[in-house]
Amino acid sequence: MKIETSRPFRRLLPWLLVALPLMGAAPLLAQEEADPFAEIFFDPELVMKNRDQIALTDAQWNQISNELRELQRSAVDYEWDMADAAQDLMSIARSDRVDEAAAIEAARRIFAVENEIKVIQMLMVIRIKNVLTPQQQAALRNIRGGK
Repeated sequence: MKIETSRPFRRLLPWLLVALPLMGAAPLLAQEEADPFAEIFFDPELVMKNRDQIALTDAQWNQISNELRELQRSAVDYEWDMADAAQDLMSIARSDRVDEAAAIEAARRIFAVENEIKVIQMLMVIRIKNVLTPQQQAALRNIRGGK
């Protein structure tokens, strides 16, 4: 299926494919919808910052710290993959005539890496929540503002 576009849009499209995801514009395009998971899961920084208030044990602290280190190592690898894919797309887009198939394939590689990073982030917050007791989770909700 061939999509007809205006000439200015065709010149702008490759840049948009790279810039919008990398700038985090998805929430802007979705008109700033609230994160439905923010009320369910706990940001690692919130947990670590309030470890004394929620009576986090040394065992829990060590488990969360180890998980964060391992998942961050994985995320760094994916960030390098995304940088490579973005560079490929930029190289393709710089030519006078953009190879549409190659540009779309490079964009798909970027989106695939983004999805893997999101999976890692979800895995991190799931594991953190699973380490916390129900009482600690309730305490974090209160600290966070009753959410």
